[in-house]
Amino acid sequence: MRDLTIRLAALDPGAADAMRVISYFDALVEHHAGLSAVVRGAAVLSGFPAGLADERRHLRIRVLPDGTSGAAAEAGPDPAWLSTPPSSSPVLWIECRDDPTGLHTLILERARLAVESLDRTRPSAPDSADEGRWATVVVDPQASPEARVGALQRLGLNDKSTACAVAMLDGPPVIFRTADLARQSAGDRRAGVGPVVPALELPRSWEEARLALRLSAEGTSTDPGERVVLSSEAGGLLALARSITSTTPVSDDVVALDRVATTAPPLLETLHAISVTSSLRDAATSLHMHHSTVQERASRAERVLGWSITSPNGRFRLQLAFALRRLHRAEATVDAAT
Repeated sequence: MRDLTIRLAALDPGAADAMRVISYFDALVEHHAGLSAVVRGAAVLSGFPAGLADERRHLRIRVLPDGTSGAAAEAGPDPAWLSTPPSSSPVLWIECRDDPTGLHTLILERARLAVESLDRTRPSAPDSADEGRWATVVVDPQASPEARVGALQRLGLNDKSTACAVAMLDGPPVIFRTADLARQSAGDRRAGVGPVVPALELPRSWEEARLALRLSAEGTSTDPGERVVLSSEAGGLLALARSITSTTPVSDDVVALDRVATTAPPLLETLHAISVTSSLRDAATSLHMHHSTVQERASRAERVLGWSITSPNGRFRLQLAFALRRLHRAEATVDAAT
């Protein structure tokens, strides 16, 4: 499917977008996702808030385009929004008022089909609050095996399943069958994705997910970096994350990076690009800048930092400084949130 999508993108971008939508919701059904994951997918893919109302279950879900939960609507969808018929149960909608595109219509239709399929295979599909409660039990190492098996069944899993835990800044644990699905569902939110493990080992996946979350960044000019970090890709940085606590002294290199952020904020994003590419030319390409501009910024940054950032050792030192900076900053945000 991925290869077909890539080929279609070269021939017809619209067809490729449609294939991505279809494959996304098919994956949700295949992995027995909850209703909140379907609504989240509709919001992230469409770029508009999306919602679901199920009067029979007294269930309302609303998700914003960045993947975060929004205030649930008190009534059904506005007639101006793109929605399934009011008589359907549940009712799904996408909050786009102006002429919805064919892609928006496809997103709503595939979301509707996903909900119907999930209802057939799991009549008691949980709402987002229930999912959070059961996921919390699943990742709790102190919970009895019996309690965890019961919670797994509520999530559409069993003790023979494999899955991964996901940690986010402002919510309970989330469980997914695959890391790719977890990455897609995170949207624009910061997230740490633990390894895919046998379901009864999800406490270990959760522990690594929380460490990976500490290594994530806002993805902004003041905190450049990846918003979603997979523990399976973090390698030895997980060991570093375990070692950094609130009492760990801040290294001189982190102080130097903070000095750059204070005295010359635009340089921070340039420094990050240099740290994750193999040359100044590659960094310039990733930043959509001229090579000479990046070269001049690198020279300025070196004067502030006090070391060369263009040699392999200097680039590694810069990468490590960014990782340490995130870990120290995470003490005040990630640990409090999870």
